[in-house]
Amino acid sequence: MEWNISKQIGRRVPIVEKSTVSYVNMEDITHITCVGHVSSIHLITGKEYHVARLLKKFEEELAPCCFLRVNRHTLVNIRHVDDTQRTKRLLHIGNITISVSKEKMSLLKKENSNLKNSIFAVTNLK
Repeated sequence: MEWNISKQIGRRVPIVEKSTVSYVNMEDITHITCVGHVSSIHLITGKEYHVARLLKKFEEELAPCCFLRVNRHTLVNIRHVDDTQRTKRLLHIGNITISVSKEKMSLLKKENSNLKNSIFAVTNLK
């Protein structure tokens, strides 16, 4: 999987909640969870948006921009992952703990160094 963190910078995602459309910076999204047909978009500020949209649709749109589906119900912005516990298959974003499927944990392990290099390169561009 080829992740390009620079695709997040300056890109805004439209979020339709009832009759309101909000635009959030992609880099501010920490993770997206889904129960049934309702997805919750979690921002770095702690704010949440709830939208009637399948996680699969978010995954299709956001995967090239360093978002990874780590289990059946969660899509994470790899940029915000603080650490992983490989033996327990967990990752942390702030004080939130998210379980990771076995397959995705091995992908995270493999791509971790590539991602760190991408983050370093993007940070140095600013």
